[in-house]
Amino acid sequence: MKSKKEKKPKKRGFFKSIFGKSKSKVELNLDAQLDESAVDQSVTEEELMQKEMDADEEEANLQKPKSVISREHIFVKDVDPKKYCDDLYSYLQDNGLSVNMNNVREMFASMAATKLIIVKSEDPILSQRFVELFSDFIGAYYTKDKVKPNLELFDDLYLDNYRFKKFILKANHDPNKINIMSLRDVKLDTLEQCFDKVLEYAWNPLLACNIESSIFSFVKEMPINTWFMVIPKDSNDTFMSETLGNSAITLELNAKTIEPKEEVYENEKKLSYEFMTNLLLEGYEKFYIKEAAWKKVDKVEEYLKEYSTFTLDNRMFRQLERYTSTYLMFGGDEYEAMDSVLYAKLLRVISILKINIDQDSEKGLFQLFEKLYGLENLTRSKTILKEIQEMNR
Repeated sequence: MKSKKEKKPKKRGFFKSIFGKSKSKVELNLDAQLDESAVDQSVTEEELMQKEMDADEEEANLQKPKSVISREHIFVKDVDPKKYCDDLYSYLQDNGLSVNMNNVREMFASMAATKLIIVKSEDPILSQRFVELFSDFIGAYYTKDKVKPNLELFDDLYLDNYRFKKFILKANHDPNKINIMSLRDVKLDTLEQCFDKVLEYAWNPLLACNIESSIFSFVKEMPINTWFMVIPKDSNDTFMSETLGNSAITLELNAKTIEPKEEVYENEKKLSYEFMTNLLLEGYEKFYIKEAAWKKVDKVEEYLKEYSTFTLDNRMFRQLERYTSTYLMFGGDEYEAMDSVLYAKLLRVISILKINIDQDSEKGLFQLFEKLYGLENLTRSKTILKEIQEMNR
């Protein structure tokens, strides 16, 4: 694996391709529209624009502001990422949800790295609330759904008891809008079967992902302005596979409810898909982890090649880079960024490996990470490292 510095001339184009075709700046096809037949046979414009935020009984128990005062939306041309992150953190608190500041940075970093994010907390309702408030703050079109126990295939998502079809139509209809869908009550071991197209879309950003089926043919390819937030039914669901590990990043929230303000002003500074794309591109050019830190990742890869069947795919390495660059851009420091990406991505993949070396010896993986990074700098990663150590004994 080459270092970041050596690869840099090629990376900008790769990063751009994840978000769409571009030259010096992303050029969106603003003329893209739904097929006429899709408009006639699917849903009305009113239904497309509806946020469908009807609350179920569990959500009704959440404390929310008595009133949210609307403001005219301004799709910004410039923004200070750190201040925007700080304002978002305050907005969450004003609405009665407390998370760590790192969680806010991790959300932006995860979106830069992949289109599939596993969002976990002790209460799935709080995970969903976080995604909802995040989407509202940045100006994304947000759709939520609960996965039914009888979901068997990806095509089942096109049935009328799901909102997936409307979500895809809306994203395709407005390519300059960020679109976020949360899927709650998911069993992670069903993702490869029921959400295989989403996993394919997240792992192969250079390739068009065909989502056409016998019951839905209006949109042939997954719109590239879509992100999927998977919220496990069980907060202790730790299932991981190679395919899921490649495609997804895990965001673990330290979330709790707090007393909301009675009156909250809506955030007026919204992000278009084009602007967010270019913001992330700019961050990728200006913020990156030092060369020495990536050499440590090389050491981990060498270790795993020797004692397991692991190879760090270039696509995964790009994910690590995009994640850390964005984390830094939104105000994090280098140690936090590395600890976060190890915890959210790399160690999740390593956790499914059979490591053929005594983990209690001086050559154990835990000992390697302690030597490379220092345990004091692995605040979050220590937990998974200990689990890996136990599993390989």
